[in-house]
Amino acid sequence: MHLYFNGCSITYGAGFDKQQRPGNIYPYMVSDYLGATHDNFALPGSSNYTIFMRTLQALQTNDHDMMVIQWSAVQRKWLSPGPNAYFFINGVLDKKGFGYRDICFSPKQMHTFKKTYHLLNHDYQNILDLCDYIVTLDMLAKHKGIKLIHINGILPWTKDMIEWDSNDLDNSLSDYTKELLDFKDRDNWEVIQFLKKLHDYISKINPYNWVNMFDPWSSHWTDQGPQGHHPGVESHKWIAEKVIEQLK
Repeated sequence: MHLYFNGCSITYGAGFDKQQRPGNIYPYMVSDYLGATHDNFALPGSSNYTIFMRTLQALQTNDHDMMVIQWSAVQRKWLSPGPNAYFFINGVLDKKGFGYRDICFSPKQMHTFKKTYHLLNHDYQNILDLCDYIVTLDMLAKHKGIKLIHINGILPWTKDMIEWDSNDLDNSLSDYTKELLDFKDRDNWEVIQFLKKLHDYISKINPYNWVNMFDPWSSHWTDQGPQGHHPGVESHKWIAEKVIEQLK
């Protein structure tokens, strides 16, 4: 049996040196339990789009029997000002600013740019796009006879996006959903309209392919890696047990 793992830095094993990862991060834990080999294509800073594209390419090869996909923050974005240059807009701001060939931005300009980008890159559309990524991967995996499961790594969405009380929106919606829909500045009929669209998209996703759809792994991190950041061994054990249970 050959497994495939994909995601961002938490699946990559950030917080551990390379030699510390075997046996201590969940891709190894799951593979060892199942007596399987695995490939880990996760990369630090991955956006959900890049996770989707890497998985799509892997599905086309038919090299894996099972696939485990961990989804990341919905606003992440990589920009490419040239054929050999990349900029992670969600990363820590470089004190030197940014430069590529004749493109130069001061730290102040980059701060303004990043702030403006985040204002324009709203979570609502990113969640709809994520739903499309998930449904596409599920359909292709099913067509190829490959078992594919999903992990909510650090997704902020909540179950009230598909289950709410129209007569009591204030108490039935989470703080995140209220912020997402500008709850305080909209009439109820507008909020319900946007909720219905979310419901239509999210309801296309098969919840049985998920380990923790509305229960992000990040909320269960109880320790840190040896380097003092990202989930540690016990936190990896928690998600490994969930994945193993799902794969049985």
